[in-house]
Amino acid sequence: MAVARVRFVPPPLDGLVHKLPPWRLLTWFMQWAMKHLPAAILRPFIMSFLTTVLEAQASLYRDGAILVNALGERFCNELDEPEFAIAKQPRQHAYIVFDDRLAKMYSAFPHFVSTAPGIAYAYVPDYRRSRPDLFHSAKTVEDLARSLGADPEKLRVAVAQTRSTDKPPIERAPFFALGPVSCYVRGTEGGLAIDTNFRIIDGDGAPIDGLYGAGLFGQGGVMLEGHGQHLSWAFTSGRLAGRSAAQRAGY
Repeated sequence: MAVARVRFVPPPLDGLVHKLPPWRLLTWFMQWAMKHLPAAILRPFIMSFLTTVLEAQASLYRDGAILVNALGERFCNELDEPEFAIAKQPRQHAYIVFDDRLAKMYSAFPHFVSTAPGIAYAYVPDYRRSRPDLFHSAKTVEDLARSLGADPEKLRVAVAQTRSTDKPPIERAPFFALGPVSCYVRGTEGGLAIDTNFRIIDGDGAPIDGLYGAGLFGQGGVMLEGHGQHLSWAFTSGRLAGRSAAQRAGY
């Protein structure tokens, strides 16, 4: 089964952070900096990564944020697998809309927009600073719609309808939106069937010659929970699958 997530679209790849070369000395320095540099210096650098690849927490929707499509229409229950609904929307993307009450709430712990466990939390001001391409704000709902390229009347209706739900309404100016967000398939849950040499097994139970699986795509039916278990499996299975492939190639 494919695992899909709602994630922010990637930024333009023209920033300094995205041009850093994969040098071992550089990664060693980054590891050293994580342990020794003051948070005031280190945090903005980390945020430039963190606000790029992660998804907004579901708590943001529980506390009142809504998803609207490119037209400004609310199209789903945000807490019921919105990723699949986004895939059916115009341009296959959406925006997270909220008001000043929620923006202030999600500007400090324990309310964070996104997180990388053990590294840092990202708040609304981090997205304003690190991802201006995703950050939209306006004094009125209609102006926010224009910033998004959406229909002002449709967004006004979507926001007004939050007053008739059991969640906190969107009503306190200024108004904000983060996005676009889209549906991304992160991998497979359980992965494909593999043998002890990490060869992919076909529908008849026979290994497919020359085709190997590792990480999320080669879990052999194993269900993993948590970042640590997935990383451990990725490192181990990648090494073993690579060894099998190398042996087949005669190395």
